[in-house]
Amino acid sequence: MRFVAPRLILLCSIVTVTACSADSIADAGPDTPVVSVTLTVTPTTVAVGQTAQGSVRLTSAYGAILTGRTISWYSSDSLVASVTQAGLITGRRVGATSIFATVEGRQDVRSFSVTGS
Repeated sequence: MRFVAPRLILLCSIVTVTACSADSIADAGPDTPVVSVTLTVTPTTVAVGQTAQGSVRLTSAYGAILTGRTISWYSSDSLVASVTQAGLITGRRVGATSIFATVEGRQDVRSFSVTGS
C-alpha cells in the first residue's frame, strides 16, 4: 500500500478534466437564432450636423455573442436624425427621436436628441 498512494496522487495530477457545454460550442453558428439585441448609442445627444455611432450586441439563447448578421437601422423621425446602415447617426434639426436596430425580428431602441449647434 505504500506505493499506491503516491501513484494515485501522480495519476490525479496528470489527469485534468475540461468541461464545456456542447450548446455553447455549437451555438455560434450562422444558423443560431438571435434572441437578444442590445443597442448602444454614443453619445445620445449631439448638435445639429454632428454624429454619433450606434452599435449592437447580439446574443443567442445560451448567451453566446453572435456576429455576421444584417442589422437594419432606422430613426423614428429622420428629419431630426438620420441613421445609415452602418449605424452612423447624424443630427439634422433640433428635436428628439428614437433610433432602432432590428436583427432577425428582434429589436432594441434608444432615445436620441439633437440640440442647436
